[in-house]
Amino acid sequence: MFFMKKLLLILIFTLSSQTLTKADDIKDFEIEGVNIGDSLLKHYTKEEILNAKTTKFPNSKKFYIIHIKVDSENYDQLSYLVKNNDDNYKIEELSGDKFYYKPGDDNIEKKHLECLKQKELITKQFEEILLVAKKINYVHKYKSVDDGKSISAITDFEFKDSSAIRIYCNKFTKETINKNFYFNGLSVSITPFKIFNFLNNEAYK
Repeated sequence: MFFMKKLLLILIFTLSSQTLTKADDIKDFEIEGVNIGDSLLKHYTKEEILNAKTTKFPNSKKFYIIHIKVDSENYDQLSYLVKNNDDNYKIEELSGDKFYYKPGDDNIEKKHLECLKQKELITKQFEEILLVAKKINYVHKYKSVDDGKSISAITDFEFKDSSAIRIYCNKFTKETINKNFYFNGLSVSITPFKIFNFLNNEAYK
């Protein structure tokens, strides 16, 4: 557990590493005591939720993301994907985020390389733990986001039920960051299949 914390591994495992090697879906994972399916109202007041930053998807209003900053050595904010108009704020996807670029910084490429190095370290740790999951590496281009030049370097660990642990580094252009509440950095997400499918095939297409 200690070596994973040193590597800024954002996930907190609910089970022992020995058990996780046999995990076949995402129910065995949580972040900061939060699980998929929880209501955000279990962890925050409604005022905190309503005052939080949000991200909307360019091609769909089905879901949106609520970002809440945290005071932690491991990450800068937690992100919760919820269904639009859900007054219970059921958590459909859960992510921990570490910023590697902020408005005003000069070198996006340099910060992105730093993010990729950390992503590689975390990915290697997951390879040792998630023995039953299929690893897939790819780069996604955000064609429908502003100038279409933003990308995300992604590693997915897919389980048998098609849910996934996703590790990725976003590299949005400066123009996109200035227009939207998007950030460049490292994210580790717990993603059920329906959200995995939505993000890959609907949200940005």
